Amino acid sequence: MKAAVDAAGAMRLGTYSKDGKVEKSAWTFTGWTNRGSETLTNDGLGNPTKENGMVRTAFRPSDDACIYQLLVPANMMWAKYLEDGSLIMEHLTGDDAKNLTTAMRDFAYGIRRGIDQDAIVHHRDFGDVFAYEIDGYGGSNLMDDANVPSLLAMPLWNYSESAFKIPPPAQGEKPKDYNEIYANTRRFVLSDSNPYFMKGPVISAIGGPHVGPGKAWPMAAIIRALTSFSTLASSPTNSLDKVSKKNIEEEVKQQIGMVLNSTDGSGGMFLVSLNILLGVMEGQKIITILFVNHLWIVLTRQLSYTRKRRYVRPTPVEQSMVRMGQWFVRRADDQGC
Repeated sequence: MKAAVDAAGAMRLGTYSKDGKVEKSAWTFTGWTNRGSETLTNDGLGNPTKENGMVRTAFRPSDDACIYQLLVPANMMWAKYLEDGSLIMEHLTGDDAKNLTTAMRDFAYGIRRGIDQDAIVHHRDFGDVFAYEIDGYGGSNLMDDANVPSLLAMPLWNYSESAFKIPPPAQGEKPKDYNEIYANTRRFVLSDSNPYFMKGPVISAIGGPHVGPGKAWPMAAIIRALTSFSTLASSPTNSLDKVSKKNIEEEVKQQIGMVLNSTDGSGGMFLVSLNILLGVMEGQKIITILFVNHLWIVLTRQLSYTRKRRYVRPTPVEQSMVRMGQWFVRRADDQGC
């Protein structure tokens, strides 16, 4: 754990020192390629970044180079897992464990402070939203990419809640309502305002530059279904209506239906992406509905067993998982699987 904390900590360093010298980066990358998204500018440093407590990331989960290296959803995930991991570390004995527990929580706090300060951007149509990438100088990239961690997937690691100290609001400002900001961000990334939201008659979902415009990622449709219950009863900015349970169930059904109905009648699923106009190509079918059926039955049964023993109400994400499992079972039965 200490090695991971130290390695990530080294990537908090900005491009320039206080006296203007270029800092020696802990990690650089250049590659021979005919695609601009597969290498970094400035001799492998990437675009300049100003230190703000967040961790620099050269590449997105989809393997595309970051435009701005402070990748917000990745930092959210890392901060939350630092907090959760510190709960285990605090039970270990010795000064090393004690010091590492403190370091992990301070690290997470610094990331949260950087996100509050630089990554919440006011959008003219959606209100306050989380940017996908920032540079610490005021630059921001408003979009979302299909691969996880993504802005859409934020509820999967429950960034909105923390058992630890969180940054106070600036003087004269209200505390940040992360649930409302996520609801606004969700509406943004699932709209035409997100440059990588692909919309077509076969499937409509988030894609990304890894496979290019017009190619939606089924993963993004699954993530949308899994996180749909996180918005239950929320009222995002500029919206008069709260999200209802019925709305969410329809959204889950729609997303899974699009994924299953876009496999050219085979009932199969596929890797990475598909053409939003034509559907999946033959060579992309890699797992069948039968496998998915069994997968979700196992998840649903395990979830039910765990919750009955612990007497804990299922989380919104887990509720979505159960409904997806039930939908897969019905679909498999219809196709004779």
